[in-house]
Amino acid sequence: MNTESRIIYLAMYVDDIISVLCEAYHQNKVYPLYVFITLGWYTDGWWDSSTVNCTRHQMEIALNRSLAITLDPQIKDTNMTTSSGFGQFYANVFASFNQYRKLYLEGVSRMNLSDVYDGEPCFYVVWSYAIALNRTIRDLRADPAFKRLAAAASHLPPNSTFYMENFTYANDVILERMYQHLMNASFVGITIPLKCVTLIVMAGHVVLFPMPSCSNQLHKFDIGYVVLDQNGQSVAFNFLPGESMETIWPDGVPHDGTLIKSTINIEPWVTAVMYILATLGIALAIICFIFMAVFRERKLIRLTSPNINYITCGGCMVLYTSIFFLAIQSTDETITTAICNVRIWLWAIGYSVAFGPVLGKMYRVYYVFNNPKPKRKRVIKDWMIVVLISVLAGIDVIILVIVTAVPELRTTAVFKQSTEYPQIVSGAFHDTTINCILICDSQKGYTIWHGVLFGYKGLIQVIAILLAFGTRKVKVKGLNDSKYIAAIIYVTSICLVVVIISFATLRDKVNTLAVIYSLGFWCAATIILLLVFIPKHKSVENMKQLSISRGSNLGFGEMIQCDTDVSHTPPIDATCN
Repeated sequence: MNTESRIIYLAMYVDDIISVLCEAYHQNKVYPLYVFITLGWYTDGWWDSSTVNCTRHQMEIALNRSLAITLDPQIKDTNMTTSSGFGQFYANVFASFNQYRKLYLEGVSRMNLSDVYDGEPCFYVVWSYAIALNRTIRDLRADPAFKRLAAAASHLPPNSTFYMENFTYANDVILERMYQHLMNASFVGITIPLKCVTLIVMAGHVVLFPMPSCSNQLHKFDIGYVVLDQNGQSVAFNFLPGESMETIWPDGVPHDGTLIKSTINIEPWVTAVMYILATLGIALAIICFIFMAVFRERKLIRLTSPNINYITCGGCMVLYTSIFFLAIQSTDETITTAICNVRIWLWAIGYSVAFGPVLGKMYRVYYVFNNPKPKRKRVIKDWMIVVLISVLAGIDVIILVIVTAVPELRTTAVFKQSTEYPQIVSGAFHDTTINCILICDSQKGYTIWHGVLFGYKGLIQVIAILLAFGTRKVKVKGLNDSKYIAAIIYVTSICLVVVIISFATLRDKVNTLAVIYSLGFWCAATIILLLVFIPKHKSVENMKQLSISRGSNLGFGEMIQCDTDVSHTPPIDATCN
């Protein structure tokens, strides 16, 4: 009986309700913390059963102070007349519904039925079908076109006359007309006016199952009744004289048991720390960008493809910006849905744009030293690397556009019970507070298409690792940056693996996932910037020191050029030592 509800309506057969009540007793889900509402047409003493692991007394404890709703068996007016032909005819045939009910119960008893249906709704259903059938026959007589359609639907020979005796359930024309009449059937019932669509809602008594302490046995008492208005819609409950909330539930009115739902958000300190790191990262990217712009005319910097380095800075800034969306979450579903989609676009495209230049430069080194036809070497120019970066980012865009365009795949925010923060039970009524979280999900395939996206990133990393491994023995003095590029590839691969593992295992832990995701992408972007630009900055400083030293020795401030002849060398990462 896994439910946090406290007032439970049991609309089921006797065997099922006995099993539920027995389990409720064993779980101590009884009055005053829990109360049940049952149907009132079961036989007397129905809870005394040997089919469950509970004694009669235990079942009575589970049922104590519960309610049962039963139909009112008393005819209010035996002279009612309606346009449907009900009314007086019914009163003449069944002078008393009590007599009809008695005959019905006797018949049920002879057939040894354990579950007893009340005769009143059964009669209403039969009468509704009779009205629908009668009106359909009347339509056949009055409408020749309808009769021809009915004959055609029954596959009768041409010019044949259709009668209801020819009807089968394969005749869609008759079925549709009968259904329309059935839905529109209305007549005055035994207690209230009703329509076929509301047959189950009728006036009736409310019965209480109290267990007096003196006898310690369960009894049934009428405590009130339910009535409907003339439209059969509004429900009103009235206590019988002498009955009240206090007499029905002396130990207190049962608590409604409404769950208290608390939405767990990302901890403020997590958001603050990640925002600080993201801001510092963006500042670092801007500094690197300015460094390239100031020193781009130096031959040493020109050899490192400054335009490609600008793209690296831009990609890292986008990756840092994604952290602002990875480390924040709202309790509003619409806002969180927007955050979920923005963060995916930012980190996916940002990662490709930041890592694409690294992959392109590593391929350029690999191409120079591993070309099987060295006599036909072609220079891998910067625009080719830009095309490569565009292709990598374009594949991300295609995947994300497809996911956004298909409603079943589109990312939305959904509530889920938190496993990181357990539910809390407190108070005299054992109120339960469930800690919920808003997670990014989709109707179907969320894990699959994320796997495709991560798999694509992983494939790029594998290719880069193979290229780095293929150039590990390159020891050209002018290519000492290649080892830094290889280090970038290895470190970013580790970061990506950590992010993928956290996605697969920690989706319902909002704080842990936010920290790992944010740190993973922050480390990847920071490593790319540091290992791309710090060696260049050191080389520029070394050149300045060397220039000052030689100028001092020679007596004038002559700038010393690089001894390495790079005038015919492809534009690869190179520094002068």
